[in-house]
Amino acid sequence: MDTNINDLMIQGQGLYASGNRADAIRYFEMAAQMGNENAKMITAICYFNGDGVGKSYYKVVECIKDIAEKGNVDAEFLMAECYHMEDSPIKNEVEAYRWYDKAASHGHLEAQSKKREIELSKDKSNLYKEGSLEWVIDKAEQGDVDAQIELGNYYSENEEARDDKEALKWYRRAAAQGSAVAQNEIGKFYYYDSYQGNKKEAVKWYSMAAEQGYPFAQANLAICYELGEGVEQNYDEAFNLYRKAAAQGYVFAQDSLGVYYKDGLAGVQDEKEAVKWFEKAAYQEYAPAQYNLGDCYFYGIGVPENDDEAVVWFRKAADQGNADAQYKLGFCYEYGFGVRQNNREAANLYKLSADQGNAEAQVRIGIFYEDGTCVDQDFSTALYWYHKAAEQNNVSAFNRIADCYYFGKGVTKDYSTAVDWFLKAVRYDDSYALYSLGYCYKYGQGVTQNYSEAVKFFKMAADKGHASAQCALGEMYENGLGVHRDNDAAFQCYQLAAEQGNADALYHLGQCYEYAHGVRRDMNSSLECYREAGEKGNQKAAKRYQDLLDIGYKPGGYNN
Repeated sequence: MDTNINDLMIQGQGLYASGNRADAIRYFEMAAQMGNENAKMITAICYFNGDGVGKSYYKVVECIKDIAEKGNVDAEFLMAECYHMEDSPIKNEVEAYRWYDKAASHGHLEAQSKKREIELSKDKSNLYKEGSLEWVIDKAEQGDVDAQIELGNYYSENEEARDDKEALKWYRRAAAQGSAVAQNEIGKFYYYDSYQGNKKEAVKWYSMAAEQGYPFAQANLAICYELGEGVEQNYDEAFNLYRKAAAQGYVFAQDSLGVYYKDGLAGVQDEKEAVKWFEKAAYQEYAPAQYNLGDCYFYGIGVPENDDEAVVWFRKAADQGNADAQYKLGFCYEYGFGVRQNNREAANLYKLSADQGNAEAQVRIGIFYEDGTCVDQDFSTALYWYHKAAEQNNVSAFNRIADCYYFGKGVTKDYSTAVDWFLKAVRYDDSYALYSLGYCYKYGQGVTQNYSEAVKFFKMAADKGHASAQCALGEMYENGLGVHRDNDAAFQCYQLAAEQGNADALYHLGQCYEYAHGVRRDMNSSLECYREAGEKGNQKAAKRYQDLLDIGYKPGGYNN
């Protein structure tokens, strides 16, 4: 029997991973009917989200009620969600509160948060349960820690009654009795501007709560160590704190721990371990983790590269409003990764992400307006989005604005202003901006003509592998502009750019082979370079190739 259940689960998981949700659910349901709790939870989550099946809160309750009643904390929480959701036909706040309370008592952090939200709402607030606010104050004055925390929450979270000093007073009383929850709340007061922004004091209070094993405080303290706020920056300490909080199920910490493993921030890089933690948080519907898991599938980090699976996770996060995921899903639609190429859908997603401030999306939607892709061409709107991204120091945006001024798109052509924007990008060592500045110095556009300066910038960009800069530097060496004439150096520059498929460099390389500039004369190589450059659109190369054929040279023949 157990083997049969395992086989069903393996088949279901394989189908689910391949994107065949409907067939996967059938296997999970069969395993659920045989009593497998994991299968019951997976099936319930699919019905809850409408993933591969029609969305049905009734079916969710049917799947997991028995295991929830046995104390399965995840099932308890999902039961609460079914009764709490606004679109639920079985919406019942009393039942929702009952199940949140059960899950919260078993340590489910989100259930604790949801329970408190209900308590803070007017119709369910603890402040009204026994009749009045005065009743809670009386309990708090008698030393009841829960009442003291409730009052702290009331004065800090209730907009109509907000009083930070009063909230801090009650949190301090609870903290003095050892409440980790209150200690963490005091830390938040000091960390943020609401109470004079004293980061060192925040660290002190977070540490007190973290030492008691409170996961929210552990994660908050980890942030302080990560950023070096109120304490010396220490990635190792942040990593250890995230690990402790993640082990208790805190999704933010699980996602953060995944990032540490992926990027090796604490010197421990383990991509498979990163995926494990991203999955833990992603399956709890934590959007940032869903995005990160999608990125792992997109780039093949810790898992085999799989664009289809990447899109699944990007979409889940995007549907929750995650701006990064909206951008990445738009990118997939623009270039056809894991979905049918669809620029209109890409534009919609870029716009959603851009509206939330994602700089990359702001640049992409700007390019759509600049090029007229699925929208009416509008240089002014393109510039609007480029400027939005530039406010966030996005280098691509700096270059796009510079190009608009250089070519007069949406603004009066102004080389000087273009140079100013290229200089902003150069501060970030951007190769395109370095090349562009070299070009401006070569031709005296927006700056005084200066071949030596042109060579300097071309060389900086060329050293970064920028093909056009390598070709331009070759021209400077070939013509002795700003440097001593050097055909050998010119040939080497052209060759580097040609290896990247640069058409102009291929044309110049053809000339080098034809006229023995920096290399032994080789007409076969010359013809091949001219042919390839011509196919890439270089008209001079195409004409020279035809001229050589007309006077008797033959590709691959004895031409020298």
